[in-house]
Amino acid sequence: MGGIRRKAAGRKCRNCGTFNELAARYCGQCGNTLTGSLQDRNRKRVGSRGREPSYWMIVAIIALIFSVGLAVKMVLYRSPDIPEGEKIYKVPLLVDDAMERQVQLVASNFRCACGGCGELPLIECNCDMPRGAIKEKAFIREKLREGFTIDQLIQWVEKEYGHRIAG
Repeated sequence: MGGIRRKAAGRKCRNCGTFNELAARYCGQCGNTLTGSLQDRNRKRVGSRGREPSYWMIVAIIALIFSVGLAVKMVLYRSPDIPEGEKIYKVPLLVDDAMERQVQLVASNFRCACGGCGELPLIECNCDMPRGAIKEKAFIREKLREGFTIDQLIQWVEKEYGHRIAG
């Protein structure tokens, strides 16, 4: 059986043909560098930089994506700009009856100042135009809370909005 040559378990040197151990980096016979060693294969698996991506790098990328998403949301859903000098009047959700009677008393002296609703009496109108009934009535409520009298308020509304009913 001398004609059959069995392959040794190991790596063959390309220079001299000697079989070496699997973990060997250099040929034991000629000293040539063995290609495709276990270390070379491990380096290829891990990546070209020789290390795996770190946990902190992954966290940093996720944080960056979250920050960009938050910034986009803030830009898209920001509150509208209010032109300088324009007053905004908020109507309270709960208004007592006594105050509403006073608002109606003042409103009964005016027509709506918006110019779009056909100048309905302010007491009947509920338009939400820029200088409309809702804002006029909110103005009256605000001044009532500040302590103005009915007569003072009638003068204030006439000065601010005009459209007083002659009578």
